Amino acid sequence: MEKFVLFTLGERWFALPGDRVQEIVLDHQIYSLPFVPPWVRGLINRHGEPCTVLDLQALLFQEELKARRFLVIRTEGDRYCFLISEVLSIVTLSEEDCHKLTAEAANEGYFSAMLTWNGRDIPVVDCEKISTRQEKDLAQQ
Repeated sequence: MEKFVLFTLGERWFALPGDRVQEIVLDHQIYSLPFVPPWVRGLINRHGEPCTVLDLQALLFQEELKARRFLVIRTEGDRYCFLISEVLSIVTLSEEDCHKLTAEAANEGYFSAMLTWNGRDIPVVDCEKISTRQEKDLAQQ
């Protein structure tokens, strides 16, 4: 059994492993940063520490998300969060409901698995791939 946080970007559903989500934050001001890719929206202040805001909708669909909710990701290094539309649920699913992607499919995108919940297939975001892309994009700026 594993916990997942289900959330939306606009009308699209996604999931994150529950152990990767540190907190859910509502309605914080985003401070813009110059010379960053469009999907790196800026920073929010979390307990006196900067937290980089990543817009997955802009990264995946080249469409800026108009929202002010955040999923802060648990990391060892720099803090970052995903800008989201809404948290739908926190669910506990069995291994049968979580289908790992093939190595080829996983290498082509930003997802590690596909969940089946209430008859819906929901991609699981791979935080490491997003973090790697962020580091690469920022190094090129």
